[in-house]
Amino acid sequence: VTGAKISGALSMKEMDHGKTEFEFTEKGHGVYEGISKVEMSGEWNLHLNAEHGSDRLQQDIPITVGD
Repeated sequence: VTGAKISGALSMKEMDHGKTEFEFTEKGHGVYEGISKVEMSGEWNLHLNAEHGSDRLQQDIPITVGD
């Protein structure tokens, strides 16, 4: 999908370090890239929001960050 607006928010599953929010940029041909830092290794949750016209998608993706 081209022309979508995508944002993400990272948060730790087991600790309350708040959320790190960031935007994704379209790299072409429906490929998007989002860059964010994580403060420490562990279990994280990536909450994605995507909008394209009147279509909306929200999805949570578990992420494990190693040392």
